[in-house]
Amino acid sequence: MEEIPKKVELKETENADFFSYEGTLPEFLKEKQEIRGTDRGTLYHRVLELLPLTRKPQRDTIKAELDELVCRGRLKPEERREISVAKLFTFYQSPVAQRMCAAGEQGKLYQEQPFVFALPAREVLKKESDEPILIQGIIDVFFEEEDGLVVLDYKTDYVPENPAETLKARYGEQLALYQRAVEEITGGRVKEKILYSFYLGQEIVV
Repeated sequence: MEEIPKKVELKETENADFFSYEGTLPEFLKEKQEIRGTDRGTLYHRVLELLPLTRKPQRDTIKAELDELVCRGRLKPEERREISVAKLFTFYQSPVAQRMCAAGEQGKLYQEQPFVFALPAREVLKKESDEPILIQGIIDVFFEEEDGLVVLDYKTDYVPENPAETLKARYGEQLALYQRAVEEITGGRVKEKILYSFYLGQEIVV
């Protein structure tokens, strides 16, 4: 009988995102372990945290800010070459980025927020057990608007066929966990869950 772990942990390192549990995981958890393309995904996460969030910056501004990160040693030259100014520019023009900016101006934007809470094993690992498992991870973004909270997760997956539906199916459970975490952290209500696909250059409501 496979042992039920006490904790499932999502970690972000310079090389990949992964869950520490090595047993049989749901697909959306395994994705973090198996896709080594998350090197680039982790890099985009870091850059989005480091760059100032301003309303609709120009391409030249984004390029200059990335180059400044290299000069300050916050980004390696080879990492800089992996970042697409065009993709960042498209993101900053998006409706969700503008909503983030508005929330940030009011002090209601939260990025890279750690969380930990317990769920029964049957919910996380689909096992016939109510033994509690600690779920630990980091939420890319959540922000508060007048009528509720919004959770946002960045994705860089290459998805050539039915990309929007594929991403929703792949990460729907993950965002549901993030919703529960945010509601526990804040005591508020999550009204909307969004994936932003850098491959598609668009946001996907889940």
